[in-house]
Amino acid sequence: EISQYPALMRQADWVSFDPGQEVFHRDLAEVEACLEHVDLLFVNRNELEVIEARAGWDIARLLGAGMVAVVETRGNEGTLVHTPAGRFAAPAVPVRATDPTGAGDAHRAGFLYAMDRGAEIGVAARFANVLGGFAVEHVGAQAGQPTLAAALERYEKAYGSSPF
Repeated sequence: EISQYPALMRQADWVSFDPGQEVFHRDLAEVEACLEHVDLLFVNRNELEVIEARAGWDIARLLGAGMVAVVETRGNEGTLVHTPAGRFAAPAVPVRATDPTGAGDAHRAGFLYAMDRGAEIGVAARFANVLGGFAVEHVGAQAGQPTLAAALERYEKAYGSSPF
């Protein structure tokens, strides 16, 4: 239940949050109650538009609340990472998209995996794009799970270097 999230978030040292479809199906006040406790916010462009337009939380306000970054997925355009120091654009990896199911989850997993490995935020965004790309090439949420070796190979091919 999302109404319990703020209390749980206050207990954590660090919080990543993806409100997802909650911004469309819940009272936005419930999502807003979480935002001041978030370090890293994941949204797609449509969710960000709703948060900005209907709740009044634009990028400046989100970052002003203490977030390290707002990670905005933009489909085949890639990822925009908004930080207090500026905005970083990570281009998408060209793939043949079949089904978007699971792409957001794969993207977040890739981003957090890279950060956990000590990658800087731009590398994390690019690695997230790689994993999201694998997801959309297959039907269903779990069919497109690459091995780490395959993900690293695709990253190097797309971006010209190793992520870690």
